[in-house]
Amino acid sequence: GLVSLLVVTPLGVYFITHWSTTMGRAGQVSILNPAVNGGDLWGTLLRQTWYTARGFFYRGDFIPRHNVPLRPILDPLTSIALLGGLGIALYRARHVPAYGLGLIWLMVMLLPTILAEGAPHMLRGSGVLPTLFFFPALGFVELGRWLRRSWLRRKGWTGLPIALIGGALVIGAFSNLSAYAQHLRSEAVYYNFEAGATELAVEVNRFLGNGWSGSGMRASQDMPVTGRQVYLAPRFWESWVSVRYLCPASEALRVLPDAEPSGPADQVMVALWPYEDAGDVTALLPPDRV
Repeated sequence: GLVSLLVVTPLGVYFITHWSTTMGRAGQVSILNPAVNGGDLWGTLLRQTWYTARGFFYRGDFIPRHNVPLRPILDPLTSIALLGGLGIALYRARHVPAYGLGLIWLMVMLLPTILAEGAPHMLRGSGVLPTLFFFPALGFVELGRWLRRSWLRRKGWTGLPIALIGGALVIGAFSNLSAYAQHLRSEAVYYNFEAGATELAVEVNRFLGNGWSGSGMRASQDMPVTGRQVYLAPRFWESWVSVRYLCPASEALRVLPDAEPSGPADQVMVALWPYEDAGDVTALLPPDRV
């Protein structure tokens, strides 16, 4: 605890001395904001709680950056096990504090998504992850024990509970893997994770012969290719931090409207934003080129 306090002290001091910055984003999305609750705070709180709860079973986060849009957190079989596990934990919490701690953790870490617009929000609710899967696991374990004690033992089918639970887990895993494999190839993921910024940076680096070329973990330090010049639209450089991070600073890399080439260029690469006026870029091209 002492080490954690020392580590967090600089950030904590900044938070306290820059309170408007600290609470700026929270004020924008909080259900206490009249623009969010529409004058009905308690109704909004109830709706947010309901939306968050059903996110586990029926309708999840719609933002492609966080989730397969609208896909619930758990598959149907695992969500049933979650309900069973929650009931068991509630019953045992009276005698075993660990179950109570798990329930308190779950409820407290759901508050960031309940108390902010757009529930369920899987990024804001990520604090539940350390304990979330404890409850479905508890439900499956108790189901297996109940099946062993029941008529299955009398029938001699003692291995059936393991087969049933294992089958449920395999079905859930296959369903999730298929959904996320399809999601990762979608245009929504490409846009939300700014894959285009990485691709642009790789093209620039390959063209100039310097920096990360798109494979491996090592950035090349080779001598740049001479006679080449790159011009980028301001939006690419100013809005996409990935481009600034991945492209080494170079006289051969200029941001429009800086139209002064660093020297004679036989080959020029120009990356433009299609929905804004880029000016007279033809003057930047080598002679007799279109």
